[in-house]
Amino acid sequence: MAAEGKKKQILFEGRFQKRGSSVRTWHVRYFKLYEDFTFDYYKAGKALNNPQGSGDLSLVKEVTYNEQDKIVCFETKGNNRNWYFIFEDKEQRIYWMYVAKCIIDGMQNEIEKYADSSNEHHMKVVIIGMASVGKTSFLLKYMYDYFEKEYDPTLEDLYKIKKEVDGEKYFLQIMDTAGQEEFRNMAHAHIREADALIVCYSIADRTSFEHLKILNDEIKQIREDDADHLAVVIVGTKVDLANKGRREISTVEGQRVSEEWGCQFLETSSIKGTNIEEAFLTTISYVNIKRQEKEANRPPENETGRCVIS
Repeated sequence: MAAEGKKKQILFEGRFQKRGSSVRTWHVRYFKLYEDFTFDYYKAGKALNNPQGSGDLSLVKEVTYNEQDKIVCFETKGNNRNWYFIFEDKEQRIYWMYVAKCIIDGMQNEIEKYADSSNEHHMKVVIIGMASVGKTSFLLKYMYDYFEKEYDPTLEDLYKIKKEVDGEKYFLQIMDTAGQEEFRNMAHAHIREADALIVCYSIADRTSFEHLKILNDEIKQIREDDADHLAVVIVGTKVDLANKGRREISTVEGQRVSEEWGCQFLETSSIKGTNIEEAFLTTISYVNIKRQEKEANRPPENETGRCVIS
């Protein structure tokens, strides 16, 4: 149960179904997962000042996931009862499993906190591309080193993560957008505010590759005069399928498009983890370059703050 006194930061809160004493009995509960990896849960619909129960993920010795029944089992140490949860939100389920596995492996320092901080470089990254090219798998592999086997179409999900690169701290807000045509306007709104775009296509789907031209036209229209200051990285996903004879777009074709766009390019595999970390390091580096270029091109100001026109 959450300790009294100093209020602990909440990493996640939401709903899960908790299995009762009977295998067939499930109860909907509202939970709060805290920064010290303890959690409280409450009866659904009740006030959140009186927890019904609590737990501590440091007690977990093994975590498994039943994909068919969507049940996560946290096997605990000693005489503690195992926990069986069904999470209403996929991101919450993956994050809980990630935290538990980091604790089991003694890698608590690898767990990224979600709190914001003023001494970090903020970047908003938006991932776009056609439906089913693997955008979410690409992101989840980066966030949690996790690969989701089943296809679950994304409407819109925001992820946050802290990273340290070359001694500098970064706070990334990464928006995973829907690839379906009917949700395109939602993606447009995020493109307007993005520091970087990761534009995905599947190396095994030529239609998704040809769709890049449409995306490029939309980016230019949405960003207008600001397009030159936007960091764009083209990512060819599912490169592992090349070994299975399913490649439809060569690496050279992808590189050629990136040269036409004047942007960065990589091929990745979410299953094998190929170039996943490199894609985001490239994105961070490219945003820094674009920001430096924008600052260098900023018109000088005189002492009154007005632009000096020569």
